[in-house]
Amino acid sequence: MRTQTYIFLQKLKCPKCGRILAGGTTHKIKSDKWYFYYRCKNCKNNIHEDKIEKQIKILLADILEYDNVVNEFFLPVLKSKLDNPKE
Repeated sequence: MRTQTYIFLQKLKCPKCGRILAGGTTHKIKSDKWYFYYRCKNCKNNIHEDKIEKQIKILLADILEYDNVVNEFFLPVLKSKLDNPKE
């Protein structure tokens, strides 16, 4: 079983009120599974950790794709313009 380490603790704010989210854990006895989530004490809003991880993976994939486009297309174009300036 995982120890209660919240990798996003002190890094997430409630989308409704802006308060820093606290970590929480739920254990489902029938399935013997642990669920980690982040909650707002003001709004009673819960966000499951797996949903946060999924969104972060999507964001990182978008950043990497953008970086590849810049490196493969824009940088060579800029470099060629710098190497061959029009007078």
